[in-house]
Amino acid sequence: MATIYATHPRYPGHDLPGHVERAERIRAVWRELDESGLTARMQPLQPQAVDTDLVLTVHSADYLDLLRRISATPRTTLLDPDTYVGP
Repeated sequence: MATIYATHPRYPGHDLPGHVERAERIRAVWRELDESGLTARMQPLQPQAVDTDLVLTVHSADYLDLLRRISATPRTTLLDPDTYVGP
């Protein structure tokens, strides 16, 4: 049985200096996975766009509308002290 992990080359673009979730952290995780040999034992899965109806099976329409409004904003937005989104 394979272990699958979600990854994407754009992940380092999620970078807010001073925040724990930043490009430096994902690069360090990738480096450790490579150096330990775990990358070779796992199957990468790149997230892909999904149909809105599928998203609505696990999220409300209001939440989806919020994400659409935020994604149209050309700046980083703090949803709460731990969670941020950017363009």
